[in-house]
Amino acid sequence: AFSTWANDVVSVSFVRSLEDVGVPGRQSPPLFTHQVFGPQEEIVGYVKPSVHIVYAANTLRPSLTFQHGGLVDGELLRESGVTPTDVERLIQERVPCDYAGSVHDVVAEAEQPGFV
Repeated sequence: AFSTWANDVVSVSFVRSLEDVGVPGRQSPPLFTHQVFGPQEEIVGYVKPSVHIVYAANTLRPSLTFQHGGLVDGELLRESGVTPTDVERLIQERVPCDYAGSVHDVVAEAEQPGFV
């Protein structure tokens, strides 16, 4: 398979500290992903893609991570008449311009004193 339903591989979480990162009860899938991945809500061309959006709970500054287990064979995609989804470009077009470079940056911001 060269297509993955984006709703199954995107997770959103809000963190207040490093202990919150990766905790199953603190992450959830989005209800919809068509705003980023189009009406079919699919990611094409990657093996086991995952998109993690982590927000600092106090400021809502996000961090975005896109990972995958490799690329699907380009010849298979061409024969099927599809092109790989440019996941990073699609996400970067829609995130705030001040998004954090890493989850650790978001955690550091979330742990700042003075925010509740």
